[in-house]
Amino acid sequence: MNHYSWVLSGAEAFALYDLLPESCIFEGDQGLWHVDYYCPLEHPLDDNFLSKHPGFQFNILPDQDWVVQSALATPPVVVGQFYVHTPDYPPSTEHALTLCVSATTAFGSGHHATTQGCLQLIQDIWATGGWNKALDFGCGSGILALAMNGLNPGSAVGMDNDGDAVAVARDHAHKNRYPTAFIHGDALPQGLEFDCIVANVYGPILMDLAPTFSCASHVVLSGILQVQMDDVLQVYTPLGWVLEKAIHTDEWVSLWLKK
Repeated sequence: MNHYSWVLSGAEAFALYDLLPESCIFEGDQGLWHVDYYCPLEHPLDDNFLSKHPGFQFNILPDQDWVVQSALATPPVVVGQFYVHTPDYPPSTEHALTLCVSATTAFGSGHHATTQGCLQLIQDIWATGGWNKALDFGCGSGILALAMNGLNPGSAVGMDNDGDAVAVARDHAHKNRYPTAFIHGDALPQGLEFDCIVANVYGPILMDLAPTFSCASHVVLSGILQVQMDDVLQVYTPLGWVLEKAIHTDEWVSLWLKK
């Protein structure tokens, strides 16, 4: 197994995120990001790619069951009422809402700052009156749609333009016994109206989506670097959105906007 690792700033890690396969691991620590990518010995990273992204360390690792090792290296996460764990850890009897999310290629294990920010803001919205119909836009593993259905059963659906992510999300819904519809697509479902939309994607994409979210009274926006926050708000504020709360974690920010 080939192991490549970088220590980068948030902006540098964000740029690398779009270039490496989804199986790479990103972890933030005191403003720096540790990026790890594991791949088979017969498929090393291209020398041209590495020359453009220097400063990496390289190791050859012994053969192991890396899915199991990855799962064991991701302990449960607690965000308010939510307890998120992999199948390798037991559920909690001390938290109101337990979600079991497998280690897969779909984004959203609960460990990334952007996912945790969304989980907290979803609870904040629910505490102030909640929603009738919610959408998890760019659902990945489906964790946020499942979380919203945990608070308000049957109220949330998810969608993603990645068919593999939709399949993973449906599997998580089945295993967690939270009946949730997941749609394969890249635009808001026709004929459905949502008063709450959660989108954990990227800052530039969120700016493009602003007009299509106008039907909602609450939006949670995440996947935003701190340096992108003002740019995102400058797009949403003229459309009538008001910043209710921002959660800052390392290089990332999650926003709750309301009308």
